[in-house]
Amino acid sequence: LFRSPAAKYRNTTDGTTKTMKLNGLAKGTEYTVAVAASNRIFTGSYSTPTAQTTETTLPDAVTGLRAEPVTDQIVQLFWAFPDDLGGLPVTQIDVDYKESSSTDWIPAPNQPR
Repeated sequence: LFRSPAAKYRNTTDGTTKTMKLNGLAKGTEYTVAVAASNRIFTGSYSTPTAQTTETTLPDAVTGLRAEPVTDQIVQLFWAFPDDLGGLPVTQIDVDYKESSSTDWIPAPNQPR
């Protein structure tokens, strides 16, 4: 049995299984889980809870990137955040640039690396 946050109980295994995958969890989220054994009359004590954070993935690429000239030496960049941020909040945007004929990318100023 798995005790949900709403303190309701639901059967998750047949009583012989010693493993289970919890599906449908959010990426990069910490969950606390406790497990108890039940017979047809009683439910035993729950295990010591354990906390685990689900895996995260790379954020998808930003979308809609466009540049508008501001002066003869400045362009203003605009973009939208991707739908999938990899399960964690965005903490930094990295902007690199290069002359079109070059293969060498340069970090934009004020970009910690």
